[in-house]
Amino acid sequence: MEVLPAGSEFKFRFQLVIREANRHQCQDLVALFGSALQGMQNEELRFGARTRKGMGQGSVESWNLYYLNMTEEEHVHAWLDRKWHCGVPMQLSELSPDQTDKRHLFRIKADLHLKTSILIRHQGSSHLSPDMVHLTENGAPIVPGTAIGGAFRKRVERIANLVRPETAKSDVIRLFGPLHDPKEGKGKALTAGRVTFSQAPLVHGQHLVQGRVMIDRAFQMPIHGALFDEAPFYPTDNESTNYRFQVEVDLTRCVGEEQFAVDRGLVAMAFKDLALGDLAVGGEVAVGRGVFEMRKMELLEKPADRDYGQWEKDPGWETWNKRLQIREAADV
Repeated sequence: MEVLPAGSEFKFRFQLVIREANRHQCQDLVALFGSALQGMQNEELRFGARTRKGMGQGSVESWNLYYLNMTEEEHVHAWLDRKWHCGVPMQLSELSPDQTDKRHLFRIKADLHLKTSILIRHQGSSHLSPDMVHLTENGAPIVPGTAIGGAFRKRVERIANLVRPETAKSDVIRLFGPLHDPKEGKGKALTAGRVTFSQAPLVHGQHLVQGRVMIDRAFQMPIHGALFDEAPFYPTDNESTNYRFQVEVDLTRCVGEEQFAVDRGLVAMAFKDLALGDLAVGGEVAVGRGVFEMRKMELLEKPADRDYGQWEKDPGWETWNKRLQIREAADV
């Protein structure tokens, strides 16, 4: 599998072909096409695999839009010669002037900082590198959405089994999608989840090499001569340094109001465990890695009658922040 790193640049070219049989739907098709282009420009659409886990997110610098009428000879020649600029130039606002985003969205945004080290295993860049280093992208350490999403799924499953045991399995599948089981073959229909996680960069820290002894899992004892090195990411030892990163969790509503409230509650409870350090992220969590602490958060909601970007603060976010302030005062 090939993964393009962040910062990769390339060009898109789309064509919307409206044939004579679909001429009566011309306005609707153009509006839908314009909404898709607008979504790409607003960084709402993601491409490729694992889009729910932070991959495939990008932005469009600008669109060059042209209209070609294939009943005109000049436009036909321009299309055959790939001279799109010979068409009639258009603006993106002309394609979908009255489109309204009718999605009902719930978002959690939080600033967290790393309390302990974190290790999401990755191979070193050279033969002199340790056996395992923390994952980086373009040389910068990151926390991928796959790590956050996996931890969230397990925690939501535990919470649902406790508070809603009769519907726990369906609740998890509805939020995160079904798991792929090779034993069931290709006949099982797989669907994408409704919870989206964003990749988060880590700053103000460093990789420190640590020697470890390999353990035999069968006999629960060290293996003679089996040593390895690893380089977790450690935050800088400076209280004034703000080594924090932002986590975003989006939940799309496509169910009833009551069910959406249940989904929102399950995701919020799992996020609370992450904020309080009870939910660790990454590998070697059994030895204390991957623990974060939250300093600030926001619960945002976009009703169906608001355009994208017009978020409302959920009333519960102030209560959460007050509890965090009380907890910080108690720690001091």
